[in-house]
Amino acid sequence: MATTTAPEVARVPATRDYGTLRLWSVVFAVLGFLAVVGTTIGIIVALTQFSEFWQGFLFLVIGAPIALLLATWPIAFSQMMRAIVFTAEDVSAVRHQQR
Repeated sequence: MATTTAPEVARVPATRDYGTLRLWSVVFAVLGFLAVVGTTIGIIVALTQFSEFWQGFLFLVIGAPIALLLATWPIAFSQMMRAIVFTAEDVSAVRHQQR
């Protein structure tokens, strides 16, 4: 029984053209992680400051998710930058292959 394999695509090795974008992607990922950790600590500290249960409960239900959502934007920005690099490298590989 003969096996069929997919044709091999000539891959262009990863270039260093997007090194700066990759670096900033890592920087934003680290900042995002630190922002989420700091926000979580801030939420815990804020919860200890409320005198009534319902104030803390409303803060936990409304304020905390909004704060955590805003703290994660650097992570999303980092992923967007990484996707741009991957897309650009794929386009470059296809252009190189068409020559």
